[in-house]
Amino acid sequence: MIDYTIPHQSEARTIAQFMLHSWRDAFADFVPEEVLAKETVDGIGARWQQHLANPERNILAAYDDQMLVGIILYAKAKPRYVPQADGHITSLYVDQRVHGQGIGKQLLTRAAREWLMCGGQSLSVGVLRDNLKARAFYEATGATLHSEGVFRWHGYDLAELIYHYADLKSLAANAG
Repeated sequence: MIDYTIPHQSEARTIAQFMLHSWRDAFADFVPEEVLAKETVDGIGARWQQHLANPERNILAAYDDQMLVGIILYAKAKPRYVPQADGHITSLYVDQRVHGQGIGKQLLTRAAREWLMCGGQSLSVGVLRDNLKARAFYEATGATLHSEGVFRWHGYDLAELIYHYADLKSLAANAG
């Protein structure tokens, strides 16, 4: 059974290990190895310490028998994404070993429900253009393509697509 809960700040290193593993799995075919090689557990962990300590960040994690298998991070949107979106999903990752079990959809729908309960109206999310699996997931869950841009990561410009969830009520209705 999957448990969904807000992670504790003491879990920053575990989250960092999970993120690094997820990035290497998800991005191996289209992100330069030099980019991924510059990421470290310590560096990612420091960023997650900040996220976990920031009350303006919303984080929900999925655990299978106390093992982290998915995470979502969302917060107030930056103006550069979608003008109509008041929230933005910064991270949504699920361990590839449990893909297809509905964990990503549960994280997303629970985040949508929480965002609505906090007074939010819609969410945006950025995805690397070459990440076809993620694009298919977002499109299948109701996101529409809003714009294209560039995501700069360790000096590399990577093509990025910005999606918009305008109808959070329908998305949130699927939350378990």
